[in-house]
Amino acid sequence: MKKLMLITGLFCVLPLSAQDLTSDIQASKVAIKALAKSLQREMKAAMVLGGPAAAIKACNVKAQPLTEQISQQQGLTVSRTSLKYRNEENAPDNWERKTLLAFEEKLKQGSEITNLFYSEIVEEQGEKIFRMMKAIPYQQECSVCHGEIITPEIAKELDKLYPKDNARGFVLGDIRGAFSVKKQM
Repeated sequence: MKKLMLITGLFCVLPLSAQDLTSDIQASKVAIKALAKSLQREMKAAMVLGGPAAAIKACNVKAQPLTEQISQQQGLTVSRTSLKYRNEENAPDNWERKTLLAFEEKLKQGSEITNLFYSEIVEEQGEKIFRMMKAIPYQQECSVCHGEIITPEIAKELDKLYPKDNARGFVLGDIRGAFSVKKQM
């Protein structure tokens, strides 16, 4: 995965009609839904058992393995990224950063976050790659760990597990990040 992130700055757009991407878009939506449900299930279970501190620990330990598991099950690479990421492994590559910035611009123009997604075929190192992103809206239940006001106990746990955390200060209506999908064609 790290190798792909290092080379993704070199790409060009290959023209294809929207119909050419239909099956890849549908497969991506299935993978995104599977990852979102798995992550939500883990976070809710941890919250019930031990509150926000337990959810932070569960996210730190389980999010990456769950992401890899869903990717393998779905036969593509699915991940999460953000302009304000918590885990350095989720830092956006150039294509993702450009797409996230476009999402932010569309949001300012009045688009609904839940409708923000983008896909295309790009060329990376001579290979055709399907790429897709779908925005993740910031929701009220995220405020304990990602909001403007975070308790000292939670901030301490976040600082311990994520020393370079950027994923704080969100408000309702913000784009929390996006699911990102890659598939070699």
